[in-house]
Amino acid sequence: MNRTYSHQSPSVLDVRDPYSQFYQGTHHGKHWYLWHPDDIGTAKPMNENEWFKAFQPLLLRVINTGYGRQLMGIDPVLPPIQHITKNAIHYYLGKGQWQSQFHIGAKWANVIRYRWPEFKRYARFFYDMPHFFTLLNINGRMVPAHATHTSYPDPHVESTTVDGHCRKSDGADFAATRSSATSNQTSDDEESMYPYSLWQYFKIRRQWSLFDTSSINDAHAVSAAVLSISGTGSAGDNDGGTSEDHYICLVGGAPASNTAIVAGDYDGMTALNSPTEFVTRSIDVNNFATADTAYNNVFTLNAAGRSYISLDGVTKFMFRGSFDIDDSAASTSNNEIYARAADYTGTSKDPKLVVTHAIASDVEKVTGIALADIEKFNGITPANAEAINGLTF
Repeated sequence: MNRTYSHQSPSVLDVRDPYSQFYQGTHHGKHWYLWHPDDIGTAKPMNENEWFKAFQPLLLRVINTGYGRQLMGIDPVLPPIQHITKNAIHYYLGKGQWQSQFHIGAKWANVIRYRWPEFKRYARFFYDMPHFFTLLNINGRMVPAHATHTSYPDPHVESTTVDGHCRKSDGADFAATRSSATSNQTSDDEESMYPYSLWQYFKIRRQWSLFDTSSINDAHAVSAAVLSISGTGSAGDNDGGTSEDHYICLVGGAPASNTAIVAGDYDGMTALNSPTEFVTRSIDVNNFATADTAYNNVFTLNAAGRSYISLDGVTKFMFRGSFDIDDSAASTSNNEIYARAADYTGTSKDPKLVVTHAIASDVEKVTGIALADIEKFNGITPANAEAINGLTF
């Protein structure tokens, strides 16, 4: 299509080709757009509701990122937003519960208007890559961008990485069990893993899962990372008669060896109290999926988790229950979650880490945005991406 140049600029909310003939036509300034800075003082009211409907997939991709939340003034701790209008956002809380935030006036339309240059630059990146392309065109050449790396722990006998657990019990003394330097029992060749475990008389399990991520170029930057496990069952009532939910938490650390679990690995995490957590607390024994289907429990790593990924070595995760981290015993209840370990027959249900990474300098050259701010949903399954973005892959 030949470009038609005009004195009249396209709407501020048009992130497509600003010189497209279509957008220089009769639609300009009537139905799809808000107003343009050049038209201040003379612009007529536009149909904001229709614009938010038309650009819903793009808006959701923008606002479900760290930078997008900051840009739009949306609380970064909220769950993924499923719908946005000019004055409301809607998101899923889990367990069949939804929540909405409503504001007087056209709050989100106003934010976009007043922050248009920043919004357009960021939104353009997502519009130009609507299907999570793995290549970028930079100065006429294709370069890798947002490539994915998938890894699994080795089954026994391990060669590079291991998954296994340490179990400790000091009778009825929760404090002694929790703070012990060593465990009573270890295993790295069982078919099950235990990402969460607190049994009566205070037996605590801590689960290690290691992944070889050494083939990721250390010049790259991680834009997304997802750890998935295949849940098979659970035991207990979660809160042990209290009103406190206990969650699966993911932290860092280092066992003595990358290929075996020993008693001393029980305290190999980075810190006993208040360690940096790499996922949001959202999965507990009550909503943990147990149908023994592949990767029915997904943990999306936060910024700290993405930074923790080793680009030239082994990434070492420890699963701990929030009761363990918070020093909060759940009475004498039995609480345990089971999932498939790397030693389970076959490979379709092994713990899996998918890391999305890119050459930071190339992405920044194209978008003008630091890669750390581009936290788009590209580490999830196509089915989930379609549900979130309304796109067909």
